[in-house]
Amino acid sequence: MADTRPARSSGSSMSIAPQLIVDRIHLWNPALGEAANADRSAVVGGTYRTRIRGVVPAELVYEQIDATTVRYVLRSCGMSESGIWRAVDVDGGRTEVTHSFTHHGALLRAMRRSFEPVALWRVTRLRALVS
Repeated sequence: MADTRPARSSGSSMSIAPQLIVDRIHLWNPALGEAANADRSAVVGGTYRTRIRGVVPAELVYEQIDATTVRYVLRSCGMSESGIWRAVDVDGGRTEVTHSFTHHGALLRAMRRSFEPVALWRVTRLRALVS
């Protein structure tokens, strides 16, 4: 299992929008293609199909969606990623957003060092979407 440390970003315009995370997953996580989303809004337990690097089929399942937390599992070919996005109001009307994830599967464990900066990259991309 490869754990990642949470990446943090703060700013008045930063908040979690579950639908943004579903509809634009390919923008904050460019390793994935657009998630097939038949639902108008993200649905807990809903399965959203995508492809890793445009080739490997994967499924994204949301385990929790509320005003402050989005928890998901991405599964593909004997490996998975369990991730969480959290938004917490902090002083001065700002929102601190954190993202972290855990990988499971031999290949992802072997590549764990290459994933160390990924949570920060994702937060940075999400910030660009809401700015």
